[in-house]
Amino acid sequence: MVKGTEMKYVYEEEMEEAYRASAVKAYKGTVDKGMYKFIIVDAPNSKTSEYQDIWSYGKTKGYEVYVFEVLAHVDECAARNVHGRTQGQIMQIAQEWETIPDYM
Repeated sequence: MVKGTEMKYVYEEEMEEAYRASAVKAYKGTVDKGMYKFIIVDAPNSKTSEYQDIWSYGKTKGYEVYVFEVLAHVDECAARNVHGRTQGQIMQIAQEWETIPDYM
């Protein structure tokens, strides 16, 4: 018999800013290494301020940056949710959603 540890994702709202800052730092490191022709950042950024730095950094380093908006109903997002967010939390994100600026 082999014993192991099961890893399970746990959403921690109070850590979200720290996680976002860590992801941006990792992204910038990846860009600076210049090893990849394209980089995909898959993150639920509902406000322009949450991805503005990522967009700007990529542009200044010579990348063509695209921002995609997922258009889905809250019920569909809740059904596909693998991060343990409640439907209420998903509804709040949807209500706070900012339209992608035209220059992006």
